[in-house]
Amino acid sequence: MKNYEKNAIVAAPWMAASRVATRMSLFSRESGFTMIECLVAIVITMVMAGTIVIIVSSSFSGASSISISMANTRELLYIDRQIKEKAADLYVPHWASMEIAANNFVDQLWASDIGKHIESVKLIYNSEGLIRGIEVRYSIENNTFTTVALFSSKSLVSGRANFLFWG
Repeated sequence: MKNYEKNAIVAAPWMAASRVATRMSLFSRESGFTMIECLVAIVITMVMAGTIVIIVSSSFSGASSISISMANTRELLYIDRQIKEKAADLYVPHWASMEIAANNFVDQLWASDIGKHIESVKLIYNSEGLIRGIEVRYSIENNTFTTVALFSSKSLVSGRANFLFWG
């Protein structure tokens, strides 16, 4: 017997069994967690929390790179649409030489809000040597893109061919 059990028996022999049982339950492992169990639980919780923080932070960094990529794609589509719409708005008869109009168009592109992205502009000629469009090279975030835009033109049919179309 241990010392506290002897003291309990000597102090009150008629209640010794109940006191010993009560004191034994206070010191038994079943009445709660030990310090080692608490420390192990804390370490496991800290490891899981760290893993969750790493996963969440990496997903946010991935989301920010996706956001940047989406912004670049929007800018690319905006520039491409602006170039093609402006080129389609420029009407030139199919027989006319349009060097002045093409040069003015190129100057307007450089002066517009998309001019900061443009690297080069090259004129496109048809088989007869007439200017029919432009090729624009521009960059967004160190990526270079090329857009080809043709100027609109309407061919005019005259003489006998016109008669064939109208009956």
